[in-house]
Amino acid sequence: MESGSNATHVIDPDGNVMIILQNANKPFAASSEESNPPKKCKTSQNQEFRILVSASHLTFVSPEGLTLCTAGSVNITADGWDLEAFLILLRICHCKHHQVPRTLSLELLAKITVLVDYYECFDVLRFFADTWISCLEQDFPTQYSRDLLLWVWISWALKLPALFQQATGVVINQATDSVTALGLPIPQKIIDNINRKRESIFQYTFATLDNLQKSLIDGRKGCSPGCRSIMLGTLMIQRRSNGLLTSDGTAPLAGLKAGDLVTKVGKLSPPAWHPGHNYFSKCHEGILSSMTSELKLSLRGLDLQYQTT
Repeated sequence: MESGSNATHVIDPDGNVMIILQNANKPFAASSEESNPPKKCKTSQNQEFRILVSASHLTFVSPEGLTLCTAGSVNITADGWDLEAFLILLRICHCKHHQVPRTLSLELLAKITVLVDYYECFDVLRFFADTWISCLEQDFPTQYSRDLLLWVWISWALKLPALFQQATGVVINQATDSVTALGLPIPQKIIDNINRKRESIFQYTFATLDNLQKSLIDGRKGCSPGCRSIMLGTLMIQRRSNGLLTSDGTAPLAGLKAGDLVTKVGKLSPPAWHPGHNYFSKCHEGILSSMTSELKLSLRGLDLQYQTT
């Protein structure tokens, strides 16, 4: 093997394997809608890094490392990885724990998670991942963003059910359009289920409201013509004022969040009115309450145990 003096980074001074990292620091989880994209690393993507490591450590922690090293090669080529994330993982694998940061950015954790997913060495990362996540989740995003997709990826890959449900729940609530994986190795089934659940909320809401209007017109709801007229007029006015009905009678879907939709539906309130004979009509009670309750339940995130590939 080549002399360790050719290494740009030394993980193990007595190492017998040189990892050649080519095209380092490729763009990661690129989003065309990101208003503040991650800063580009000053390192050229075409620059080559040579990292001296120990074959015994690689084969111990990773089936992928075992395959490469038992093939008799002393040079292993890797392509496109983020250099900082790769070095952190290699130091963990070589028990260089004093060289591993106790805190890091969400971006860096997502990149490390991609590496452990590829090299199938989740167990070696578990302790550090728990420590990093406990710090990062204090600033968990409440709006749809690139960071939120990073959380979906991390929580799925590391099998963290509560965080996964929280992250996918915010996506379902706050996304204004169909969601993509941004190039992250999130299974397509998860992305499809998020989009399907979000779309079903819109379909159910507007279909239910439209059916309620039709049932009032057809006489299937309401206790009298006066009751139906008052309820129908109130419903249409409130739908319009809450952005749930356009001037041409169609549902306004562009840019609408599912969470905002449920809030708007909760504001619909059929009037209590006095039909005479000294009593108030209560026939409208419960018409919208069941729909609101069902919508709130539908905003919950995905259950991790049902998202296996």
